[in-house]
Amino acid sequence: MTNSEGDETLGVYKDRQEAEAAAEQIQDAGVDASQIRIGDEADSKASVQAEMREEMEEAWLSPQAAFVATKEAAKGLSLVTPVAAVLGILVTLPLGFIVDFGGAPLWVRLLISVAVGALGGGTVGFVIGGGMAMKGPNEPLAAERGVTVRAPAASDEVVAAMEGEDPIRLDTVAPSGRKTSTVETEDERTPDGVVQNLAQNARQPEGDWSRERGDDPDSSG
Repeated sequence: MTNSEGDETLGVYKDRQEAEAAAEQIQDAGVDASQIRIGDEADSKASVQAEMREEMEEAWLSPQAAFVATKEAAKGLSLVTPVAAVLGILVTLPLGFIVDFGGAPLWVRLLISVAVGALGGGTVGFVIGGGMAMKGPNEPLAAERGVTVRAPAASDEVVAAMEGEDPIRLDTVAPSGRKTSTVETEDERTPDGVVQNLAQNARQPEGDWSRERGDDPDSSG
């Protein structure tokens, strides 16, 4: 891994204990303890900005078609659309043997059935996969639910040390805090993350909008 000279490494960990363990690993990689920051408010802001920038960079944007899909939505539709297209083909394929289609030969009828099934199933999968894979508006960003650790270097040794403690996310940043690259995210370590999002949103299709409405999720009334 090659980083720009002067880059620093910014990670987010699940709790203070894991953050301190990461800091110890960074010290073992040759960084002085006094140069390592844990739980700094400015670093939390930088991590939030890095995550938001990554969302923009990895989103599917098509201004001409007025189409926007978040990173999670893009992964969801790319997973569900092919499966739905195959299911659509399985549903419509028997029609090629049953329906006459104006006396067309069998191969033409089968071709039409496959095309209709793939198009119909793929369209349904595109809508469902993209819509149901998105995270809800109440889903906290990494720095909002974890503890940041920042090291004043982005060498391979430091990055490897921070990766070893399984961060929620890990970025390299300029001294100003601007993200220069994303090293690792929690979703990348859990390939079933999109499937989990689909399953969770299937159970709660309306999503959790409590933050948007100003509701108190812990209130009983």
